Amino acid sequence: MKNILLLAFSLFSFISYSQDNDTPQYSIDVELKECIELSEGIDAEIVKCELNAAEAWDGELNKYYTQLMDVLNPEQQKALRESQRQWIIYKDMEGSFLSQFYGKQIGTIWRVITANRVKEIIKTRALELKEYYDIQQSF
Repeated sequence: MKNILLLAFSLFSFISYSQDNDTPQYSIDVELKECIELSEGIDAEIVKCELNAAEAWDGELNKYYTQLMDVLNPEQQKALRESQRQWIIYKDMEGSFLSQFYGKQIGTIWRVITANRVKEIIKTRALELKEYYDIQQSF
């Protein structure tokens, strides 16, 4: 019983945090929120929403990576290129772990959680690259 209560609290906290984070700041997040609202709570549809958002954030990540590479000197470009290669390895390994870890849990909500975590990893990196670009532009 204690484990069920802990699980229920954890899920409620996760869902509340991921959906009640004030007004979304980025258009991708706005579209994701709208997609989730239209999903009628069907986990498979929410997973599709999260995967579409992850794909959109990946596009942003590539855009910011290219913009940043354009303003860096050759030494910085080399360092960023290697950093990005290592980040891709991390993202892929973490995604594999999340699938295996959450895939062992009972219930379709874990697929939603996995898709959300993968999307957040990509979004975080995209925003890091954007921040680096913005800093570089301020000099």
